[in-house]
Amino acid sequence: MQNSKFKIQPASPRSRHATASLGGNLKSKILNSPIKTFGFLFALLTFAFCILPLRGAFAQSPGRLDLTVSPPVMELTAKPGEKVTQKFRVRNNLSTPIELEIKARRLISDPADGSPVPENEAKGEELKWVTFETPDFEAKPREWKDVSFTIDIPETAAYGYYYVFSIAPKQESGISTTGAEVKGEILIVTLLTVVKDGANSKTDLVSFKAKNNISEYLPVDFLVKLANKGNVHVRPRGNIFITRSGGDEIGILEVNPGVGSILPGGQREFESSWNEGFLVKEKVIENGAEKLDDAGKPVTKLTINWNKLTSFRIGPYTARLLMVYDDGQKDVTIEGTTTFWVIPYTALGLIFATLIVLFIIIRFVLKWYINRAIQRSKSR
Repeated sequence: MQNSKFKIQPASPRSRHATASLGGNLKSKILNSPIKTFGFLFALLTFAFCILPLRGAFAQSPGRLDLTVSPPVMELTAKPGEKVTQKFRVRNNLSTPIELEIKARRLISDPADGSPVPENEAKGEELKWVTFETPDFEAKPREWKDVSFTIDIPETAAYGYYYVFSIAPKQESGISTTGAEVKGEILIVTLLTVVKDGANSKTDLVSFKAKNNISEYLPVDFLVKLANKGNVHVRPRGNIFITRSGGDEIGILEVNPGVGSILPGGQREFESSWNEGFLVKEKVIENGAEKLDDAGKPVTKLTINWNKLTSFRIGPYTARLLMVYDDGQKDVTIEGTTTFWVIPYTALGLIFATLIVLFIIIRFVLKWYINRAIQRSKSR
């Protein structure tokens, strides 16, 4: 998020002189004419009544919370019965102080796609284990604040607990010194692994496929869905290797480059795109954002990469998936294979139509040349 900055430039000597002259002339005219004085005062009051309500409306418009946290993700390991004490840092990037409060919520798997999401309501016995040294504080402008917390793990704890620390303006103090209401929240993910016998880390490949079996142009999007069958979170990572007709690798893609986690019992889908080629459809960007059509879909344009003329993608291809995750003792591999086609039928149609037109023209020219040669031979 960006902060708007306004810089007031000092007036030049010439502008100050012009202003002084104008002020002097205006003063003399007002003093010399009562009617003009009354008109001037009436205009001034009208200006005040029009501007002040607008100023109040702008002062009450909601602002955006602008915080930086470090680190954004924490991974903790402890044994049953231990206390874990750690800290994170919060920086207020606004130009005014703001009252903040911190609350702990659970991190759960989204039923829709299996990605980790904060639970809407703060519930769960494990939330009582978390205490903050300063659950609410004033964040000074452009300064870092250290926040310590402790997780008191009972002897009966299971294998993994997953938290989200929500940092947001206090509800009763949501107005900054400028009068602008600041809204929003920032989240810190905390993954706690309890080391004890019986921990099981197992991840299965649910599906691996290209989003479209036949694509006209690149990019080709691949979907990798994994399921966590264990009782602790996993962080798989790997690559997709693309070949053609069993030849050399012509493309290598990363899967889960941010090393996102899959919670126990959850599924998560990762997407990777192959866009290295001569003809590529790219999304249209306007004002720093994707342009959408009336149906809400991204608008694309065909881009010709002349520096990759030899990378004209056409025909069948094979994609091989290779990922690994740590089961607590060793790295376990996940493998999969899928096939797909790239057929630029629009470009092929244009090429075919061009060849037909050239054939007709050449045939017409040859026929004309032969007929002309025959006529010359008959005239001799």
